Amino acid sequence: MRCKEQLIFMLLCLISGCENPFDKSEDIYKKGLSLYSSQKHAAPAKDVEEAKLLFFKAAQKGSADAEYMLGRMHHNGDGFPKSYVDALDWYLKASSHGSGNGSFMAAMMYYEGRGVPKNDEMSLLFVRKGVEQGSTEAKALLGHFYFSGELVPQSNKKAHDLLLEPASKGDEHSLLLLSNIYATDRSGLKSEAKFKEALVTLSNNNRKFKYLLAEVYAGRVFEEEFPQLKNPSEAIKIFNENLDDSSGMAEYGLGASYLTASGVGYDLNKGREYLSKAADKGLLMASDMLCDTAGDLLKSQSRLDDVKQWCLVPAEKQNKGYSQYVVGSVYTMQKSYSEALEWITLSYMNDYPSASKLANYLTTRLRPAKIQEAISSAKNKHERLVKVAAANKNNNFLVSNDN
Repeated sequence: MRCKEQLIFMLLCLISGCENPFDKSEDIYKKGLSLYSSQKHAAPAKDVEEAKLLFFKAAQKGSADAEYMLGRMHHNGDGFPKSYVDALDWYLKASSHGSGNGSFMAAMMYYEGRGVPKNDEMSLLFVRKGVEQGSTEAKALLGHFYFSGELVPQSNKKAHDLLLEPASKGDEHSLLLLSNIYATDRSGLKSEAKFKEALVTLSNNNRKFKYLLAEVYAGRVFEEEFPQLKNPSEAIKIFNENLDDSSGMAEYGLGASYLTASGVGYDLNKGREYLSKAADKGLLMASDMLCDTAGDLLKSQSRLDDVKQWCLVPAEKQNKGYSQYVVGSVYTMQKSYSEALEWITLSYMNDYPSASKLANYLTTRLRPAKIQEAISSAKNKHERLVKVAAANKNNNFLVSNDN
């Protein structure tokens, strides 16, 4: 090729983005990944388009990683219209070419029924393939399955062995499952030292897990398994150091400590004060505990508006029969009999034992039309509250394996 023709060719390459045919697929993929990663930090949209083209070129040269990234782009709607069907297609291609991440995402798509009908058998097939291909995420997912007994026979030993690697890389869910295994396993894996190590690692990585560690020190969580770890003064120290947190967990811990005389003296007023602060931050279980303390106030018929406010939250968000009974009792004392009967009917529908007696009393205070109206309203509300309670069921990481 003459010099003039070479110059023209080079100019055309500069204009059209001509690629060196000898570039390796890995190099092209890395260029695309650099652009796509930067896009997550508000880089120009043109970077997404360029990354997409580079991933295509790398995929044409056999890059499984590029195929996986094309799946992610379709999955997220980056550079393409969002499409789970197209995402799954690219994940499957990546999986067939050795990508553990592709296999893991294919497993998730089949597990969740995205882009394809839900298929547990296919999900299990691909998660196992992902494990064989070295995917840390696949090991975490299969470990979760063995821990819970979902899709596979329950086995703490198999879960433990699979979860070690993702836990070592900081995966919180894996660390949380391992801590549970170290606390409760009966086949030889129980270990106080490893349990504490897992919790300390979690608390160092994420502040919310400091409260789980503090609850262990307070003796309110895993006390039966590890009573020797109880250290109430250390729990109080953790709670006091984290009062700036918006979750309300620090205030909740202090409130519970005052009510149980754990690390501090028993003080009902201080307990309620801290629990109220936690409830004001939206912590559901703080309102629940406040409602549980309301017995003395109901008996003396004092601070009834506070009691009603405390108990309305668990009554509505957890569909708790006791809380509904308390709300109904407050309305009864305030002579709002229609509202009282509605809440007492809800409590009765949730099998709270004292509800029937109070309901009988309320029916003597109301006309038949008002009675039917209150009962009908309660039935309609009950259907809604059952759904709300189900949605809030795992709104407490202290008793849930999910965050």
